[in-house]
Order: sequence, then structure tokens, then C-alpha cells
Amino acid sequence: MKKRFLSLTLLFLFVLGMAMPVSAHEEIGKEIDLQAFAKVNEIINLGDSSDFLPSSGPAVSERVQELSLGPDYDLSLSVTQVAVCPIIAYVDDNGALQPGRLLSVKRYATFPANGNTFVGLSLTSAQLQSVENEIVNWIASSDIADRPCYLVGWYVGTEVAYTANRPRYIDYWSTATGTAAGTKERRTINKTSGTERFFRDILIPDGRYDSYYNVGIAGNFYFIRTSNGQEGGFAFSGNLTVNSDKNPHQ
Repeated sequence: MKKRFLSLTLLFLFVLGMAMPVSAHEEIGKEIDLQAFAKVNEIINLGDSSDFLPSSGPAVSERVQELSLGPDYDLSLSVTQVAVCPIIAYVDDNGALQPGRLLSVKRYATFPANGNTFVGLSLTSAQLQSVENEIVNWIASSDIADRPCYLVGWYVGTEVAYTANRPRYIDYWSTATGTAAGTKERRTINKTSGTERFFRDILIPDGRYDSYYNVGIAGNFYFIRTSNGQEGGFAFSGNLTVNSDKNPHQ
């Protein structure tokens, strides 16, 4: 999987203000001062990443007509998987902050290739507590058991299945409640059908650890319509909703 960097500035502003230590439940809420850290290391994988998004079988089980844009039956897009795992951070032997994706504490959902392009999975506050319990148990049996550890974000993976006789590219970026969209990246699509997977490291939005929030990956799939030669596109997103039982709009 492609590794990414968390900037020192972002991690400082985030963790100093609101990251929660999970090395022991009674310490949740304690703040750490990152001004003492001269370096934030590259994010590492804590565990096997080979099945983070396992194979979901055939790329597309049925083709979906783009009803609003004419009779282009060759066009379809579906989000077929969303997977997440927590990103924790601890201080290594050199005094640097080490963020890591805790891949063994994974949550995921699969969806049929039926044209649904906006999907997600949810964690209630009780389910978030279950994730925290798993993090605590993992830390207790690891070689960082004596170090303060903090839940600082989520590693999100999204899989899409597509068909198009004349595909062009997919633009995608990270999203999070109350924050600007992440840097847009572009992936050229050369096959007329298949699956594509996208991964992003996303910090928990500032001040929302115990509140309702969303993080995820959004994007647009662009193609040329065979019916008229014009460019078209499908939007998509795969999200994680945290503290879903605290939704202020329900």
C-alpha cells in the first residue's frame, strides 16, 4: 500500500488539542505536548496489510443505465467496499512521534455492484468503545505497552467497480467533517471494466473525538459517452461515520 506522511504541523495542532490516549482507559482525555518532538516519522503498518481490502470477486455483476444522461448502457459505477482501521501514535526510542495504522483492528462493509455510489459504514459510541478496547488489548501485548498511545485518525480504503467503453480517469480526495477536502489525485483508467482501490490517512476532525463526524474518500469517475462523444462522469464516496448515535440532525 502506498505510504503517506502526516505533517508535523497538522499532527501538532490535532493531537495537542484533542487526541485521546488509549494506553489505558483512565487516561482518556489527557493531552500531550508535541512541542518537544522534532520529528514525526512516516506512517507505518502495524500488522499484515495484504487483506485490508480483500478480493470481492467479479468487478461488476450487473450494468447500470445512466438514466439521467441517455441510453449509455455500457456505463456503470458502484462502491463495493469500505474498510477502515485506526491510526495510533506513540513516542519511539529516538523521541520521535511514530504514527501507525493498526491493521488488525479493522472494520469493513461490502456492497453489491448495483450502481450505489454513496455508501459507508457507521460506528456508534459503543462500537467506538469496542475499537478502543481492541487497541488497548493490542498495545498491552506489544513492545510499546509502556508508552502513551493516542488514537489520532483513521486509515480508509474504498473500492469501486466500473464499466465504460471509453474510460478516462478518476479524481479522488479525502474528506472529513468541518475540514477542507484533501489534495486531489488523478488515476488514469485504461480498461473498459474493473475495480480500483483508493486509500487515505485521515486525521480525526479537530474537537470531534467524542462527537458525531465523518471521514472518507470521495471522487469522480470520468468517461466519454458512446452515444454522443461527450464527456460524462459519476461522483462517488465511501465514508466512515463515527459516533453515529450522536448525530445532531436526528
